[in-house]
Amino acid sequence: MRLVGAAVLCLALWSCKKENLEPLQGDVPTGTAKLSPDKPVHVSETGTWTVTYSVPEGGIVTGGGIALHISPWWGWTEPQSRWQERPGYTTFKTSRRGISLDLVDGGELCFVVGRLQGGSLSEGDQVTMVYGDTSGGRFPLAKGRADRYAEKEEEFFLKVDRNGDGIFTPLEKSPSLEILPGSVRKLSIVPPVVVSIGERVPVKVSCLDLQDNLCKSVCGRCFLRSKPEEDPIVVQIENGIGQTVLSGLEEGVYQCSGQFEMEGEEDVLLSGESEWFFVAEWTREYDLYVADLHGHSSLSDGTGSPEDYYHYARWVSGLDAAALTDHDALGLVPMDDNMWMVVAQATREAQAPGLFISFLGYEWTDWTFGHSLVLFPGEQGTWWSHMEEASNEPDELWDMARERGAICIPHHLGGGPVAFQTEHIEEEVSPVVEICSIHGVSDRRGAPCGIYGAMPEYHYYWDVVRAGKKIGVTANGDSHNGHPGRRDPRAVVSGLTVLWAKELTRADLWQALSCKRTCATSGRRGFALLQVNGVWQGGVVPQSKDVVVEMEAFCQSETFQVHLLLNGVEARRFEGESHRFKATLEGDVAFESGSCLSLYCIGAEEDQLWTSPIWFE
Repeated sequence: MRLVGAAVLCLALWSCKKENLEPLQGDVPTGTAKLSPDKPVHVSETGTWTVTYSVPEGGIVTGGGIALHISPWWGWTEPQSRWQERPGYTTFKTSRRGISLDLVDGGELCFVVGRLQGGSLSEGDQVTMVYGDTSGGRFPLAKGRADRYAEKEEEFFLKVDRNGDGIFTPLEKSPSLEILPGSVRKLSIVPPVVVSIGERVPVKVSCLDLQDNLCKSVCGRCFLRSKPEEDPIVVQIENGIGQTVLSGLEEGVYQCSGQFEMEGEEDVLLSGESEWFFVAEWTREYDLYVADLHGHSSLSDGTGSPEDYYHYARWVSGLDAAALTDHDALGLVPMDDNMWMVVAQATREAQAPGLFISFLGYEWTDWTFGHSLVLFPGEQGTWWSHMEEASNEPDELWDMARERGAICIPHHLGGGPVAFQTEHIEEEVSPVVEICSIHGVSDRRGAPCGIYGAMPEYHYYWDVVRAGKKIGVTANGDSHNGHPGRRDPRAVVSGLTVLWAKELTRADLWQALSCKRTCATSGRRGFALLQVNGVWQGGVVPQSKDVVVEMEAFCQSETFQVHLLLNGVEARRFEGESHRFKATLEGDVAFESGSCLSLYCIGAEEDQLWTSPIWFE
């Protein structure tokens, strides 16, 4: 998928001319606004919406103005004031006779600016803005189209320049509209990746629309099977979700299937299948936990609330862990302390040790050096903007993160919106990097489903490792649609991180991340596991005459290739069958100091797995 458009708009989104980046002061009134109609609409529904702005004390001078900014992401019609017969036609009108507004369109930035002509406005005067103005029904195609993703509070974002200096300040509270999901069209079934024989298998079931929005108003029953010949288990669906457990499964590979009947709608019958999972005698030291550590909400350039983000991660995608990482400065307004408090509270409330783990974090979004996630080990943390002089370079960010015990995860290696300058990566503060996301694969140049905007060599993951840095791997969704853990239907790949840990606690998962005990997947559920002389992936092996290499993998593709890599180059190749692979190599092999082994698996192009390397002393 090519999401360059949304990313490169970053700085322009704050400005009609330029944006006041300082927090609003209580003694600077910006006025109030109301939306009509304000009743909820469904995703992609067309309509006409009127925003009525009331001028505050002090008024607006001639040359001042107001900007109506519709979200430029995820399907809203661009507002425009030039063609009354075309979609998104927008009009501005003042309540004071003789005063008009000169309108300027922002095009794909999705705003219209109106500047006062012929006089000023006083307290109590109004500006009426009509988005999707059909001129009384004469031009029905002029309506605007709503977001394709569900959203509790989609803002009609207003900014006002009261004194004509070109600085547009956001209203303290812009009017908002609830976007409801569409009709239920999909049945999502999510079991774990691997279960030990004798253990119960937890399964999450949810009802989604065509864009994967959770249909929260849906109730009914799902008839679930792990084998076609079985009698089904009945799963009650409330508020669009349900859960159950399977038991008595023997060793093998399974796929759940289900049929859903909606309450009160007997003719609504949906079918769905899960991804494959397997049951085996699992005696490893660590268990497998699936995480998505990179995604965005409406606080930056995504959609949905932070609370909905974590709800979706846990109950729809069935993740074990997630992090909401909104941008420090990319969205309709940059991050501030109030936003950070909202993120921290949602992260804290989502935390459920043993069931679901949430990590506090954000994305440092620099357009010169590149982007990096910043994650914190506990409930406390802070944010450092790339727009501040003290934190506008990676080395400065690393120092601040190091003091707070944070982990920084650079991403977009080798391309994308902006390629991270890999010479700045430090393994102490960045034990892992992100090598796969919605933007593509960046372990090496020319990789299947490779990242767009590909750079020359020396900008990719394996270039960093060959330069002598012991860096592990993650893969994350970088979702902007409020659906962490689930691949965007428009994307070829996404990303999930497998963390090998003893318990599902924040401390244990943090240790796995710090120790690089990770596996990256291109978004489909599976794993690759590598041990050398008992040392797990991400570790360092003492030199020894005898080397025992243990390899195991589980892939959604029925057949797949397994590549044992030495310093990123294929040393041996194996074949996985029936979704599984397991082998042990033993021999008298001498490895050069600093060299490393890793596993890379590929079935279908969109089905790839990587382990963090194991290094030799």
